[in-house]
Amino acid sequence: MDYREENREQNTLMKALLDRITEEEWNRSLNGGWTVGTMLCHLAFWDQMTLERLKAYRKTGSFAPVPDAENIDAVNSSVRLLAASIPLAEGVNLVRSITDAIDEYVAGLTTDEIEALKSSGRDRWFRRGLHRQHHLQKLI
Repeated sequence: MDYREENREQNTLMKALLDRITEEEWNRSLNGGWTVGTMLCHLAFWDQMTLERLKAYRKTGSFAPVPDAENIDAVNSSVRLLAASIPLAEGVNLVRSITDAIDEYVAGLTTDEIEALKSSGRDRWFRRGLHRQHHLQKLI
């Protein structure tokens, strides 16, 4: 499956969830101190982080380092804490707009840019559907 189609498919699933989510569901507890809402904001955070890193790559021609597992855990814990204060309506709008923005941006990447990302092990920078799928299967 083409990465654009993969992203679009997961975007559609996420939007279906966002369209029907209630306050109770937004605040439903998941494992590890997460809620449905904080997990959706986590996805938005990483989509936005990736968008910023892709923009920087286009500007400078070099890649930002990929965080190691220790840093990712610290970042995710921080995101979880901050996301807990985001109410349903604002969170839904944030998740929706960021998801659309990154999908639109990566759909416009050139073949050379895609190959550069692949060869540097950064497939997930354009295959955003992978991260969404990983988490959405727990939420839907």
